[in-house]
Amino acid sequence: MQEYNENFNIELGKKNKQLIMINRPTNFLPSEYTKQDNHFMKEHNFTEEEIVQGAIKEHKELEKLFSDNNIAYKVFEQTHPDAHDSVYISDCMICIKNEDFPKGLLVICPMYWPNRQLEKYPHIYEWVNTKLGYQDIVDLSYFEKEGKALEGKGVTLFDFKGRCLYVGETKRAHRDVIAKLAEVMTEKSGQKWEYFLVQNWDQKEKITHFHTSSYFMIFETCAIVCGEILKTQEHFEELKAKLEASGKEVFDCSYEEMNNGATLGVEYFQADGTNGLLLSDFCQDVSENVQNFFKKHFKKQLYLTAPILVDVGGSSLECLTQTIPL
Repeated sequence: MQEYNENFNIELGKKNKQLIMINRPTNFLPSEYTKQDNHFMKEHNFTEEEIVQGAIKEHKELEKLFSDNNIAYKVFEQTHPDAHDSVYISDCMICIKNEDFPKGLLVICPMYWPNRQLEKYPHIYEWVNTKLGYQDIVDLSYFEKEGKALEGKGVTLFDFKGRCLYVGETKRAHRDVIAKLAEVMTEKSGQKWEYFLVQNWDQKEKITHFHTSSYFMIFETCAIVCGEILKTQEHFEELKAKLEASGKEVFDCSYEEMNNGATLGVEYFQADGTNGLLLSDFCQDVSENVQNFFKKHFKKQLYLTAPILVDVGGSSLECLTQTIPL
C-alpha cells in the first residue's frame, strides 16, 4: 500500500463527492462498559497484546481496501489512551452536506458510557472546517451532563429526501436529543425535519438493540430492515410505508440475515457516479435474496476480514467509518 497522501485523498473526495474518515487504533481493547449491552461481542481467547496488535493490522487492511479501490479517505490517530472504543468513529459525530445543507453541518454527539465521552476531537472538527469547508459546527455533548445520549450514525439514520430522522430510542439515543437534532437540522436547512422513533424488541435474545444500524439501514435508493424485531407488525408497516413514500425500496430481512450483517453496510460513491457497499466478510453468508438486493442497488461489494475489531469489539464496518459528504 502506498503511503497516505492527504491532498490526493481530499481531491479524490471532491470528485467522489464523499470522503470516509477513520480513526487508527493504537490502544484498542474491548470495552467493559459496552459488554453490558452489546450482545454482538463474541467470546475469544486472544491476549491483550494480540488484541492491540490485531486491531492495528486489521485497520491497515481497511486503509488498503480504500486505497486499492479508489475510495477517498482520511485517517486520524487515536489520541486518548483510555478511549479504547475511539476506533468506532461513526458514533461520536455526524457530518452532513447536500443541497439542504450547502455550508456543511458537523454535529458533536453526546455519548452514553464514560469512556466514550472522552471521544471529543477539536483537531478533527478544525480539519473538517478548514480542509473540507464545513461551516456549521453544533455541539450537543452538553446533554451528557443530563445522562442523555445520541450516538451518531450508529443510532441515527437519515432520509434526506423525506427529511426524516429514523432513530431507535434506547439509552444510547434519548428522545430529547433526537428532538434537538431535528430542531437543529430544521434551523440550519430552512426545511422542516421530523423524526420517527423506531421501536425494537429482540424476542429471541430478550433485549432491545442499542444501535439502530444493527437491524436497520437507509441507503441512497433503498433501505433494509429486520421487521421481525420491530415491536409490532403494524409498526413495521408504518415505517415501510413512510420510506416507500420517499422513493426507497425496502427489503425486510430475516433475523438470521440480520445476524449475518445484512444491515451493516457502508455505501460509498466514486467519481463516475457509481456506488458500492463496504461489508464485513461474514456478510457473504447472507441469503441469495439479500445478495440480489445488494446487486440491484450497489455496483460492487467489498469485504473486510476483521475478527478483532468486528467480532471481539462487537461492531461492523459501519461503526469504523465516518462518511463525510463533499
